[in-house]
Amino acid sequence: MTDNWKTAKHILDLIQNGYLSDPPSIPLYTVKGLDKKTSLTIYKCAQGTNATEGGVHKHIRARLPKCGASIHHVNACLHDFVLHHNLMVRDF
Repeated sequence: MTDNWKTAKHILDLIQNGYLSDPPSIPLYTVKGLDKKTSLTIYKCAQGTNATEGGVHKHIRARLPKCGASIHHVNACLHDFVLHHNLMVRDF
């Protein structure tokens, strides 16, 4: 089993044991609508990155694919973002 699959299994174990659950009686997800291509429900999360959050996280969302991306695509986008960010903030 590769390290990625081990990590995924550990995350699923955490979820199944309730360690990553939403707080009881606090709705964090609301339905936005249905995806036209897949008919899957689209949710909005109240616990996301907000407009006032500074630093790196605010800019990552704009660099990630919005839908239909493989884990390899997302991983490549994150590596590209990290490289670009590090080049921009390094000391010369």
